[in-house]
Amino acid sequence: MRQDATLPAMGLLLILALAPGDLFAQTGQTKPGSWSPDIAEARRADQLWETIRQTDRNSTEFRQAWTELNQLVEGLRQDYRVPVAAAMMEWGGDDVINTTALKFFGRDGLPLDDVREIVFNPERSWKQRVLVRSYFHFVRPEYETALSEKTRRRMLHMLAQRLVDLAGYDHVSYGEQRLLGHMLQAALARYANKDDDVAELSEIMRAMRTYIAKKRPGDALAVSIAAWLELADRPAFRIRNERDALLAMGHWDPLISNQATAYLQQQIRNDPAVAERVFLQFNDPRDEVRAAACQVFGQTLKYKPEQVIPKLVDLLVNDRGAIVHRAAADALINHADQAAQTIELLLKVLRTREPKPGPKRTESILLTLSHLVLENPRLDRTMKQQLLNVAVDELDFAPEGALKLLESLGPFGKPAVAAIKEYRDTKADLYMRQMINRHVLMAIDPQAVGAGG
Repeated sequence: MRQDATLPAMGLLLILALAPGDLFAQTGQTKPGSWSPDIAEARRADQLWETIRQTDRNSTEFRQAWTELNQLVEGLRQDYRVPVAAAMMEWGGDDVINTTALKFFGRDGLPLDDVREIVFNPERSWKQRVLVRSYFHFVRPEYETALSEKTRRRMLHMLAQRLVDLAGYDHVSYGEQRLLGHMLQAALARYANKDDDVAELSEIMRAMRTYIAKKRPGDALAVSIAAWLELADRPAFRIRNERDALLAMGHWDPLISNQATAYLQQQIRNDPAVAERVFLQFNDPRDEVRAAACQVFGQTLKYKPEQVIPKLVDLLVNDRGAIVHRAAADALINHADQAAQTIELLLKVLRTREPKPGPKRTESILLTLSHLVLENPRLDRTMKQQLLNVAVDELDFAPEGALKLLESLGPFGKPAVAAIKEYRDTKADLYMRQMINRHVLMAIDPQAVGAGG
C-alpha cells in the first residue's frame, strides 16, 4: 500500500479551535533560505506537524508536539524559516492543511526575499511550490490577519515582476501557469473591482497585458488573463445573459463562478440549445471553465446522458486539472443511477494505468465508485471483489476515497476489516478514526469497531 494519508479539512479546523497555546503568535523577520532535507529542524518540524495531525488533541503526545513545534519555530535561525515551512507542506493536501501549518509562523511569518527566490526559480521543489501557493492564499480577503497590508502589497509587486519575466518566454509550462494563476486569483479576489486605488494592482494589470501580448499556443494562463482583464474592466459586473455567464465560468471569485453555473442550469431548463453551447466549454483550455461545465451538467441530469456521462468519465480519467477531476466526479455521482457501465473502466484505470493516477485523481475515482456501488446494488460478486481489492490497495494513498468505497460495499467488505483497523490505529487522525468507527466499520461489521475509537 502507498503512503500519503491526508487529514479532512473540517477535522483540522476543529483541532485549531481546541488546540492549546497561541497558534497565531507573531514571530520575527528572517533572511532568505531554500528548503533542504539536510536541515534537521525541517525534518523535525515535519515530524511534529504529522504527529499533530494524527494524534488525539487531548493526548499528551499531541500537546507535547504542539508545544515543541511552537518552540522550534520561535527559535529558528533567520535563514531557516522558509526551509522549515516548506518541509511542513503536503503535496496534494487540502489548502486548509497547508495554510494552517503556515500559521505557526505568525503574521508576516515568511521573509519575502526568500519567497521571491522560490517564485523566480523554475526548478523549485514540489514542497516549495505548495509553499508559494499556500502563502499567496493569505492574500485572499478571507485571511484578514495573516499578512499586513504592506506585505500584501509587496507580494503583488513580486507577482507583477514574475509575470513580466515570464512574458519573455517562448513556452511557459502548465505547472508554472497554474501556480501563477492561483497567485493572480488571490490578488484579484482582494483588490480587483474595489474603490481603493492600489498602485500594485495597476502594476499587475500592466503585467497581465504584457504577458498576453506574446502569443503562445496552448497557453491557458493567457486565456484566463484575457477574461480576467475584461471582468476587471466591468466593476459593476452582473450576470445578465448567457454571454455573461459563459465569461463568468472562469471568474477568479468562486462565488461568481457558481452563480454562472446556476444561471446556465436554469437557462438549459428553458432552452436545451444552451446546453450545446455549454458542452463546448469542455474544450476550453482553462481548468476552471471545464470544472464549471462539469458543475452545470452535474445538475442537468436529463440532457443527453449518453453524451454527457462518457465526457465526464473522460475528464475524470484523462484531464490534467485536479479541480476538473473532482468536479467531474461530483457530476458523475449525480448521474450514478445512469452510469453503472463506467465502473469497469474506472477500475481498470486504478489497476493498470502507468504511471498510476496521483492521489487527488485517485480519491476522485474512488469516491465516484463508492456512489456507483450504492446506486447499483446488484453488482456481481466478481466485480465487488475487484472493488474490494482496489480499495484496500489504495487505503494509504487515497484514504478518504478508499474508505468510502469500502463502506459502500457493506458486509462484503469484511475481509478488509484488518487493514481498515490497522490504518485507523496507526495512521488515521482523530476525525478519520471517528469516520471509520461510526460509518465504515458500522456498515461492514459493527462488531469489529473495537478499540481505537
